[in-house]
Amino acid sequence: MSLSPLPYVGSKRTDIKFFESKMPNPNDIDVSVELFGGSGYVSLYLFSKNNKIKSIINDIDEQLINFFKEVKRDFNAVIDGYNTLIEPKPSKEDFEKLKDEYFKNESNNLRRAILYLFVNKYHGIRKYMYPLESRHNCQISKDKFKVFQEWLKNTEFTNENYDTIYEIINNNKSDKKFFILIDPPYFDSFNKYYISYTDKLTNDNIIKDTTGMFIDIIKYLKECKKKMLLIINKNGITEYLYKDYIKGEYNKTYSLTKNKTIHLIIDNYNKLWNSYYDLSHVCCRRCVFVVFW
Repeated sequence: MSLSPLPYVGSKRTDIKFFESKMPNPNDIDVSVELFGGSGYVSLYLFSKNNKIKSIINDIDEQLINFFKEVKRDFNAVIDGYNTLIEPKPSKEDFEKLKDEYFKNESNNLRRAILYLFVNKYHGIRKYMYPLESRHNCQISKDKFKVFQEWLKNTEFTNENYDTIYEIINNNKSDKKFFILIDPPYFDSFNKYYISYTDKLTNDNIIKDTTGMFIDIIKYLKECKKKMLLIINKNGITEYLYKDYIKGEYNKTYSLTKNKTIHLIIDNYNKLWNSYYDLSHVCCRRCVFVVFW
């Protein structure tokens, strides 16, 4: 059963089992950070294992972040509002009106959050299309999401560029133990909903070049002093870019298209160890092992 009432295309809910062993022990994490937050499911999952973890979920999708902020502010209002929309079952005409309202994005924040949940849950994988009969019974039982509600209280949601949040976290001088997950839009992905990152235009109607984020991630892996895990699709470019940090891979089948791909598991943990080990010139080798063991 999902820990979250929000279905989200690209969520790592079904993938966690493949890379859970590569994440730090939840009891060794104070703050979980997702630079490309999406559903925030990895942080939610870690919180389910250790409810003292604080989370920072960042995404440039303003509608997504508004949903999280509103459901955090008033969980009951969002869920009740959604349940009211789909009971009784909307007609095709009503459905189209609700969809148009969602796309206009002009309602108040609570209403926009309700519509966001409506589009993502009631539509299902046939997003923006009138749901099949099997989708008509999609009421949300609030009692099933107690962990989600507690996680919301411990989570900060931000609508910033990924680099802004990274710089804040990397420059944090506290003794808190941070874990950073990077799950960016992929070079070649079957997820057409990455449009938030891949189809932005300049004022001159030129599609922005967002490939710089993949170069930024190399910098992060090299310099970041916090534990960082990157999940990304495997191809010639990613294998070349991140070859020094690849720790594993797993097979991925997309639920909608049944297309298959391979995802790489990448981290900076060895780099962190080596940076500590490089300090051994100031003391004897035995001292290093005293520190770590």
